[in-house]
Amino acid sequence: MRKSILLLAGILFSLMSFAQGWPEVRRITDSAEYRAMEPMVDSCISYLKHTTPQEDPIGRSEAVKFLDDWITGVPYIIITQREYLFKATDSNEELMTQHVAGKLYYLRSHPAVPIDSYSSELNGVLWMIELYQSGAFPKTSEMDALVNMKEDGTLIEWLKDQMPENWLDESQTNE
Repeated sequence: MRKSILLLAGILFSLMSFAQGWPEVRRITDSAEYRAMEPMVDSCISYLKHTTPQEDPIGRSEAVKFLDDWITGVPYIIITQREYLFKATDSNEELMTQHVAGKLYYLRSHPAVPIDSYSSELNGVLWMIELYQSGAFPKTSEMDALVNMKEDGTLIEWLKDQMPENWLDESQTNE
């Protein structure tokens, strides 16, 4: 009987901790506080990579809000959304955040790579295309064009043409 009660208590506590969601990012003035949140940011990025909107629409919405709030306030990361992204995604917040998540994943995995690097931008676009191909979003000719470019091998050159001249090619980094 005691084992059953302990098992039930353990299950209840694990369910409560599972259902907590993402923390709210409040106005933080110290960059150390943002750095302390980086493990949660990594978890959020992984969650966005492995969870489609069909699987958990509420959880993804909360994760998108958390990541957007964190990026908006963090003083040491500035991410500029390029015009081609607005056109391709039709300003879809989920797809744009997936791009940012892919870019951040690359940057967190390669700390020596600067934020304005071509390789991080490419990773973001690839993550965005992958999510689009999950079928969770209305078809757009711009996103379909990105998918086609990826499939026929022209995405890399097309993306290089979209980037400012001062962006770094992966061969120019310390990696």
